[in-house]
Amino acid sequence: MNDSAFHAIRATGIGGSDAAPALGLSPWKSPLQLYQEKVGEAPQFEGNEATRFGTLLEPIVREEYVRRTGRNVIFGQGVIRDLERPWMLAHLDGLCDDGDRRVFEAKTARDDRHWGEPGTDEVPQAYLLQVTHYMIVARAEVADIAVLIGGSDFRIYTVQRDAQLCDLIIAGEAAFWDAVQRREPPPPTTLAEINLRWRNARPVAVELPPNVAKACERLREIKDAAAELDAEAERCESLVKMEMRDADTATIDGVPAVTWKQAKPARVFDAKAFREARPEIAREYEVEKPGSRRFLLKL
Repeated sequence: MNDSAFHAIRATGIGGSDAAPALGLSPWKSPLQLYQEKVGEAPQFEGNEATRFGTLLEPIVREEYVRRTGRNVIFGQGVIRDLERPWMLAHLDGLCDDGDRRVFEAKTARDDRHWGEPGTDEVPQAYLLQVTHYMIVARAEVADIAVLIGGSDFRIYTVQRDAQLCDLIIAGEAAFWDAVQRREPPPPTTLAEINLRWRNARPVAVELPPNVAKACERLREIKDAAAELDAEAERCESLVKMEMRDADTATIDGVPAVTWKQAKPARVFDAKAFREARPEIAREYEVEKPGSRRFLLKL
């Protein structure tokens, strides 16, 4: 299955790696980011260096898991769907069916933070939710997570199916998917998401309730204090630089305290000169950029 076909299928439901962000428990992705991917407002995650090398090392992790456990891992099932809830998807790294139906998941990690003792179910929360989601879809009672940490520390963790956790995951994912179907985005969780969620303004005014009015007044106080600190920081920096002049390092009691070094020269495209020299060509590549919203305190 090529990447475009895989992403098209993923857009029709919630996969194992979507479980944590759908429940608001992912350290990497918020519910709003996942929502935007599902409704086509943001591109699907194409991976990064960590996921690329994780994919490359997956066969090695699987091979070592088989060598150590003697289990037969079946892989290549493609995307499967839950029989009762077709919007629940699973793209398994593997499935062991040697008497007990066991989900296999391969992972790589830079270090052992959030990983407990091998053989336990003490795994990062996002992975616990992921394999539990897989157990629901695959109707399995247990999942093994084989992880290669730091390139040389191989461990196996075993997660038993927890009925209460399964119910919580199903309920949380169902609510999220229902919101996707109704095109009702989850509330933003960061300032950047707020700016993205409401990036277009309408010519209307809203009355701030008392608690938000206090926040607005406090923001004014913070910004004034920050401006004073910026001015003080500029004064201190000026004193240090006046003393350093053309020296690239300053010391205190012989210990380097400040550096002011020359950066390497960089070559940049002079757009202004290009427009003046080749205006007819420049106009062909001009695009209209939407205006951004400016947040100004009037207090």
